[in-house]
Amino acid sequence: MKYFYTILLTSLLIVSLYLIFIDNYFASLSLFILGILYVLMGWQKNAKFYFFIGLLILIITFIGEFASGYINQNTLEILQETIETLRSS
Repeated sequence: MKYFYTILLTSLLIVSLYLIFIDNYFASLSLFILGILYVLMGWQKNAKFYFFIGLLILIITFIGEFASGYINQNTLEILQETIETLRSS
């Protein structure tokens, strides 16, 4: 039980890197969970380094997913407008 966090975080990091490598949509979710676990570990053990690394991972993945969703939303709107234009002509 002593190395539970270390084993869990290392395995989750490996899974996250693999998902990033194969370009899977679950990569950001696994990185977000990794950030949450780092924050929890830093909070429970009173270790500021892990806490701030976790916050950094959380902020980066949240902003990245927000930007990606916004871009996808705009792309869908453009696609719908193009389809309507092609149908009308």
